[in-house]
Amino acid sequence: MIKARIFLFAFVMVCAETMSAAWMGDWYVATNGTGQGTNGWADATNNLQGAISACAIGKRVLVSNGMYQAGGTVAGGMTNRMYINKAITVCSANNDPANTIIKGAWHPVTTNGTAAIRCVYMVAGATLSGFMLTNGATIAGSYGGGVYSETATATISNCIITGCSAANDGGGAYGGTLYNCIIIFNVSSRWGGGLRGAAVYNSTIISNTAPVGGGVYECNMNNCTISYNIGNRPGGNNMNPGGVYGGTSSNCVISYNIGSSWGGGGSGGTFYNCLIY
Repeated sequence: MIKARIFLFAFVMVCAETMSAAWMGDWYVATNGTGQGTNGWADATNNLQGAISACAIGKRVLVSNGMYQAGGTVAGGMTNRMYINKAITVCSANNDPANTIIKGAWHPVTTNGTAAIRCVYMVAGATLSGFMLTNGATIAGSYGGGVYSETATATISNCIITGCSAANDGGGAYGGTLYNCIIIFNVSSRWGGGLRGAAVYNSTIISNTAPVGGGVYECNMNNCTISYNIGNRPGGNNMNPGGVYGGTSSNCVISYNIGSSWGGGGSGGTFYNCLIY
């Protein structure tokens, strides 16, 4: 009986030590970090994905400015530069999307293909704030070259999504809820050059291209500007609206979009208090 009690005491002590060793605060990441990441900027780590994976639910990973273009984690059937795998906030330290960059990778020959790397994959409750997402692409049959969100409760705010491509839909982003973002110069091979299936607030969607819905496809848009997007579907099927296809647009400006038929500005959706020209 005495031996059993000693063993139980030792087991409890080991568990207590293991639990106390798990950091429950914010994490700090910098491209030149050499520390553990748990004790302020002087202790920043350079392992962005490691910090995300270790971060406790409800806490933050703060990321210093710089280019993050190394490594990758498989989620959703393909490699992602960043995988936000729980309900945490990953944010740039100075709310600086112009200089805090997550860079994916194009397939070297076809842009989308087996070697492509998406910028970010997000699960329910995750938040991404203050980044530029660029050069992301997908494998065949996948969505969201810049960012893929599993549900609408994944939030992207104050981000610039540019130069990304999707083999299917959502060249810039697929799903999620976006606030105060700029979606520019993205391409998809099918639907929604800029966005597909997202809720979008106070954002600008400009100069994106897709066969159907050059700017957005089946999104709910609120107080947004959708301009200079192109629907470029070739061949006999001329369903190629340039700006908006489907969804609901409220209090939006939809201007200078190009589609040879089915609406240069928009088609198939519901529009409230919008200016379309």
